[in-house]
Amino acid sequence: KAIIYDLIVNCNTFLSSSTSLGSFIRNNKTSQVPEEFDVFIKNINVNLKLAIEMLEDKTFIIDENKSTINEASDSYDNFLEKLSIKRDAEIKGGNLGSAKLAVQLKETHLVSEQVKWLFNLSEKLVSSIRNYKKI
Repeated sequence: KAIIYDLIVNCNTFLSSSTSLGSFIRNNKTSQVPEEFDVFIKNINVNLKLAIEMLEDKTFIIDENKSTINEASDSYDNFLEKLSIKRDAEIKGGNLGSAKLAVQLKETHLVSEQVKWLFNLSEKLVSSIRNYKKI
């Protein structure tokens, strides 16, 4: 029962989080999608396809591309740090009205954290299904 509960919780959390990110993107004018976002989405899709194949008892090939995810995560973090430093310099210089950079910083932080969370949830979903299939 605990395994099934875990699976359901992971599914619902993934759906809720993806809906939240989709609503943010849909309801806010966002900047151009960075390459790192696409890397995360691609790997999330791979995990979801793997989950479906596992549930359907199909033979699957695990395409683990952790280095790409790690690089994308590091790149997102570096970009966010640079934006933060730039915004801090603006504030120190007395330019509090630069809404464009403030919005970009907020958006980058929110989207990067959300897409990282979704990737982790997709990994947990695969793990939950793997545990379910063992019983």
